[in-house]
Amino acid sequence: MDDTGLNASLDGSGLLSALPTELWYYVLSFLDPDDKMMFARASWLCFFMAFPNGVKIPDGPYGWQLKPFAEGGRLEGFRHRVHSVRFDITNISNSTFLFQKAAIFPDLRRIEINFVSSHDHLRSLFDGFFSVLSVQPYFSNLSHLAITWHPTYYSSRLLDEKKFLDSLEGKEFSKTMETIEFPPSLRSLTVFISQFHILLPLLTLKTITNLVLLYPIQDIDFTLPNIKNLTFFTQYSLFRLQLGTLPAIFPSVESFSFPRTRPGAPDENWLKYIPNFPRVKTLNLAWPQIDGKNADLNILETALQAKLSTSNDLRALEKITFCGFRDFAEHRRNIFATCMISRAAKAKPGEEWVFKWHGTISNYQDDAGYGGSLVDNLSGDEWEPGNTDGGDDENDMDIGRDLESEEEAEDEEEEEADDYDSEYFEHLAVGDELYVSDSSDLGGC
Repeated sequence: MDDTGLNASLDGSGLLSALPTELWYYVLSFLDPDDKMMFARASWLCFFMAFPNGVKIPDGPYGWQLKPFAEGGRLEGFRHRVHSVRFDITNISNSTFLFQKAAIFPDLRRIEINFVSSHDHLRSLFDGFFSVLSVQPYFSNLSHLAITWHPTYYSSRLLDEKKFLDSLEGKEFSKTMETIEFPPSLRSLTVFISQFHILLPLLTLKTITNLVLLYPIQDIDFTLPNIKNLTFFTQYSLFRLQLGTLPAIFPSVESFSFPRTRPGAPDENWLKYIPNFPRVKTLNLAWPQIDGKNADLNILETALQAKLSTSNDLRALEKITFCGFRDFAEHRRNIFATCMISRAAKAKPGEEWVFKWHGTISNYQDDAGYGGSLVDNLSGDEWEPGNTDGGDDENDMDIGRDLESEEEAEDEEEEEADDYDSEYFEHLAVGDELYVSDSSDLGGC
């Protein structure tokens, strides 16, 4: 290639388009949050590669809008790259407007509904939400739903809920979850709700095989044989989780994930916390802690050998992955070790199983400098174990800074559509998503 061709391939768009997007995602996954932010600041294309998930639409007086995605807006060309929307709903009466607003994105595949309401109308609210969503153009393409409910006891909420429900009467929105035709592509559901049974019409859909639970489920008198992949992502006490009851509720589970993090990770008795799913083939667990350290692989292997050799539990198990982290003085690294399990052809008692490890199989303990940093932190910054790089990690970027004045915001909107403003970008970026408001000024949206 001559110099001209080389230079053409290394300009902003040529370099980025030289590799498949999936490969860029893989490369960027190895970057620390600060490095990822630096890459994202280079251009809007870099931004959407670094933070590809979607947008958040909060129900509040935030300064940023969907205007940039409207026709002629600076982000119009990126609308098809937004695959996920999160609705933060504090005023239930705004729900219909918020759901309709997301139709500007033609390729939505995942939506999250995060709302606050009373107990009184909870089931009716879900009927109403899904009735409104079912007529939106993006509904038929959805593959994942996430639902987070926060109870409130303020009487004023009841008026907002009643207003929303009354607005649906006699319209195409007046359906129930039993009568709504959910998308055939819907495969995954994430739930944070104490009244788990309310979602039964959704939970029993044959298409839903992946379930993520963020809240303990109790007093369940039904089974969900359609669930093949189950994740329990919560820091509630092990006693409250009642893990031993899960196999009766989810008899067909083949993959179970329980990614508790330090200090909530199971101790040397970690095996007793694993539910005895009869068909489970894959386990994804937090790296057990022994005396405040990541358990050595030989200890994990010995416990597995004893468990599989002396009981009939976990007989279908083929793979187990331990995920954790290694702390350094000023940052943290994610680590994992995967163990492939097979039965030995000929073996002595107690050695019937063969374990092959890959991943982080050495240097998985905290760095020696980490302990000293807790005693003598010369930086003066407050930092607790569990934070990344002493501050915000890539899933908790700072959106709390003072928003620009209205005059400055107006000046920014007058810039050329292809200008890239890192200040604007940093206000948008949060949790690998964009953050936009529900202002009625949508610039033609």
